[in-house]
Amino acid sequence: MKFEGFYNDINVELFFLGLQNEGESILVILKCDNKIQHTLVVDSFLESDGTSPVLKILQQKGIKEIDTLVWSHPHDDHTKGITKLMKEFEDNIGEILIPMGVDTDQSKYTKATKELLEKINGINIANIVHKKLTRIRPIVADTSILRDREIKLRKVAERRYILFNIYAVSPDGNLVRNRDLRQDYNNLNDFSIGLYYIVGDFILFLTSDIENITINQLTEETQNQMITPNILKLPHHGSDGSLKLFDFYNKQICSHNEEVIEYIALTAYKNNKLPKEIVLKNYKTISNKIFKIDNSDGQNDPSVLLFNIDILNKKIETHKLANYVEYE
Repeated sequence: MKFEGFYNDINVELFFLGLQNEGESILVILKCDNKIQHTLVVDSFLESDGTSPVLKILQQKGIKEIDTLVWSHPHDDHTKGITKLMKEFEDNIGEILIPMGVDTDQSKYTKATKELLEKINGINIANIVHKKLTRIRPIVADTSILRDREIKLRKVAERRYILFNIYAVSPDGNLVRNRDLRQDYNNLNDFSIGLYYIVGDFILFLTSDIENITINQLTEETQNQMITPNILKLPHHGSDGSLKLFDFYNKQICSHNEEVIEYIALTAYKNNKLPKEIVLKNYKTISNKIFKIDNSDGQNDPSVLLFNIDILNKKIETHKLANYVEYE
């Protein structure tokens, strides 16, 4: 991916998608002068009729290529729709990020996960035999996905360009390897890929389902890279397992006198009674606004939250498109 020419406007469209009961997918579209330059999809789920909400949005926007497709970890609420996306886009996926070690022991995986791994392994073989272009990248902490891509600006003021970076802060390689050695695969959230997505001064942290044990394992180098984001995806649907990340940012904000997180968004897991009220209350103390899924009507319909981010003018607009509400 190359940014050719000079640009007046840099914008990001960020979609949080879920179901009222469970399911999670995130779509991030980077535009320069209203032209799509990079498309990132993290996870996918299916409605009861087999519809993929993220695929529907991609089709509505006429997007023919996914630059980076991320399978964050092997739980069905993040996995079931990815195979469908891969079939739909076929050779028009630049790279697929998978957690390191995720394919070591498949005995406890669900049918959806096994089907996805079979599809991914098929791409690996095709890459070798037919020299196809889709790249499969196993990810661990401190992996750079995109590094310092320059986006040149037409209006030269304080700077001539801004930088575009994506890097992973999880999963922890030692944690995953220890699980392999002990053949302990009870907590698949330990595989979760957490991504920092940075365009200029805008910072987004997509946490997937990382939990306390992963936060505890963060190296000093990784922690130093974890700047307080403008938008945070609250991990693991707001479970107790997300509280170490709250402690991390709370300390960082207080000790460095930083601004609080502007927006936090999360999905739901109603069967496990997530999100938890105490978790939301804690995160509310370090953020301006929290958006959560409204599942009070007992339905299981798609939920959509959209952020429009104007990078150069540092403005963020929110649009609660379906079944999202602000946490008070």
